[in-house]
Formats: sequence, C-alpha cells, structure tokens
Amino acid sequence: MIEIRSYRERDRQAVTAIILPIQQQEFGIAINAADQPDLQDIRGFYQSGNGGFWVACNQGEVVGTVGLKDIGGGQAALRKMFVKFGYRGAPLLVAAGLLDHARAHARTHRISDIYLGTTNQFIS
Repeated sequence: MIEIRSYRERDRQAVTAIILPIQQQEFGIAINAADQPDLQDIRGFYQSGNGGFWVACNQGEVVGTVGLKDIGGGQAALRKMFVKFGYRGAPLLVAAGLLDHARAHARTHRISDIYLGTTNQFIS
C-alpha cells in the first residue's frame, strides 16, 4: 500500500536518490543536486506560502515525489514529480495519487491555477 505524506527533512537523501537517476540516466540531462537549489531547501522552497512537497512511500521507502511551488496570485507550479521505476503505472498508480494529493492541497489552499514546471527533455 502506498502512503502519500508531507516531506520531512529526513527524506532529503531519498528524494535526491529518486530524482537524479531519472534526470541523468533516463533522460540524459547533465544535472546534479548542486544545480537544483530547490532540492537543497525543499522546506523553504516548496513548503512555504500555499505550496507543499509530498512523497509517496511503500513500506517506509520513498518511491515518488511531487511539489507545488506557490507563485502568488492563487497560482502554483507543479514541479519535481518523479516516480521510481517499478512503481509507475498500474496497479499502484503512484503518479496519479501524488497528483491527486497536490490537487486536493491546491483546492484547500484556494490555488486556482496550476502550471506545469518542466524542461524540454521531459516533453514527448
């Protein structure tokens, strides 16, 4: 069973361990953790204002991430949505659960518009 919960500081290494291999190996992006200051301060970057950052866990193991960056005016950017290989698609639907969780948070916090924050490499 997949649990979706708010990011905790102790999740930092696990979050980076999911995101970097997907960026680097699956998509061939020459990027590291130092190039992504939001990963160094998830609490300050995402969990401020009406934003948030969540992890999907399977028996305590972080297997997915999603963030909403509050950009003001009732708007947010959806960022850092990654799911570890082996947890994608049916039957677990981790990505769908993360997205549903972020959308529910947005409704509760009166965020009316969510923009997808991504790079060209992730557009197919």
